[in-house]
Amino acid sequence: MRYIVFQLAISGGDWSLAFGPGLRWMGLQTPIGQAAAVRLIAALMVVMVARRSTVVALAAALVLIGFFLLEGHTVSSDDARIALGALLFIHLAAVHWWLGALYPLMALTRCAVPKTLSAAVEAFGARAAWVVAALLGTGVRLLLIITGVQLNVDSNYKQRFLVKLLLVASLLSIAAWNKLCLTPLLRRDPQSGAARLRGSIRLEIAVALSILAATAWITSTAPDT
Repeated sequence: MRYIVFQLAISGGDWSLAFGPGLRWMGLQTPIGQAAAVRLIAALMVVMVARRSTVVALAAALVLIGFFLLEGHTVSSDDARIALGALLFIHLAAVHWWLGALYPLMALTRCAVPKTLSAAVEAFGARAAWVVAALLGTGVRLLLIITGVQLNVDSNYKQRFLVKLLLVASLLSIAAWNKLCLTPLLRRDPQSGAARLRGSIRLEIAVALSILAATAWITSTAPDT
């Protein structure tokens, strides 16, 4: 999708020109296009080898995450480039781990026996506490570095970031509800707990997708505007 949008942007919306011989591969000559191509290959690798080799799949996943560092506002920042890259990598890894676990957990609520489901949800909750800490810590630090520790509500960028923060707060609230209320319910009433957890995870996925959309919305605006 990004490739199509880029090609149309440089061709003025002319489809025949955008995908003609002269401009067809223009997008892949840019760092953003190359990073997107590598991520696509890495994602396909994860899908193909995940059940055969966890090590290879993990390596491909780390490559996929790492190539996000070639784009965005952290790339254009001249200050603390290495620190920004490290923070962003940890932040993105936490995001991928958390959001990637939601659909499998929801699938377990349909097919797993109560004991297996309860154990999986409890294990996820225990790990998620550390992941959320990494997610919030790196996210706040990145925001402070990029914006220069200044809150200007007249800035489009910061207004959009506030929208994202509200969505993140909503996501954390749902996650806390799942951990503190629905996880114990799974042990007391497995059938009701599984049904309610499934609905809650659906809502969590919807909010997570909204956060991803908000992130794309934010990155289309420069931090100082």
